[in-house]
Amino acid sequence: MFLEVTPDRLLPVTTRTVHGHQFDFRAPRAIGATQIDHAFTDLEFDDGGRTQLIARDPGGTGVGMAWDRACPWLQVHAADKPAPAANRLGLAVEPMTCPPDAFNSGQDLVQLGPGSSHQAGWSIFVA
Repeated sequence: MFLEVTPDRLLPVTTRTVHGHQFDFRAPRAIGATQIDHAFTDLEFDDGGRTQLIARDPGGTGVGMAWDRACPWLQVHAADKPAPAANRLGLAVEPMTCPPDAFNSGQDLVQLGPGSSHQAGWSIFVA
């Protein structure tokens, strides 16, 4: 699932399935010209409670990130800019505890009372 947003201000609209959509990256493939600045959820976690994303350049050099169930959301941003600006200078990958605008929607929002704590774990690795 991905969070559909408005094109002008990227305000959340609804969640949609990635099945059959240009954002279906469940099987490894090139991002190509896909413009992406979206949050994803319903991620598949392994039996150890972790999931991962691996990004590789066309030559096969890559980096990966793995994280735990404390972050059921993932924001991916491909840094697309309109011409003539330099385009796609990087790829941002951010595991998140809640979707964008959670302060307003309350969805998956982690609220901590006095003396409470919350923990999330992730790692970055060469792939």
